[in-house]
Amino acid sequence: MDSKALIEAAIHEVGDGNMYAEKASTSLREVVDGIQAIADSAKK
Repeated sequence: MDSKALIEAAIHEVGDGNMYAEKASTSLREVVDGIQAIADSAKK
């Protein structure tokens, strides 16, 4: 592979990593929000 192809592949991998990180962040936020809702309900 030449340098251009390696750089393009690396950029693609970074993009994929960012997408997976965003999905994980969204999922964790949903979990935290759900736990908070349960905790709030338990206080009532």
